[in-house]
Amino acid sequence: MTSRLARCRLQVGQYVSYFAKGVYRCPFCTRRLGRTDFNCLLMHAENIGNTNPKVGASVNPHSFRAKHMALGMHLRSIQRVEISAGRMPPLKPKAPKGSNKWRQMG
Repeated sequence: MTSRLARCRLQVGQYVSYFAKGVYRCPFCTRRLGRTDFNCLLMHAENIGNTNPKVGASVNPHSFRAKHMALGMHLRSIQRVEISAGRMPPLKPKAPKGSNKWRQMG
């Protein structure tokens, strides 16, 4: 399954049971990520989508990454809609890479 197909299935609502009642699970991982919140699932999807995951021999790593990238894009679009509707707090900006807060404290 390609990233495009995974994203279409997410938009149609095929994986809606994984995002029920404020408890989120990854629809593409066989191992249990466990019940988590929205931000943890978003970080999981983006981290796997941007790295080289260690998967079993029977799993295509490129397809695995593509599915997680599609999940990350889908969750980001949900997040934008929820923030604009006022149902989710706005994002806090991340500190830029290379900023050392511990050095600035003294």
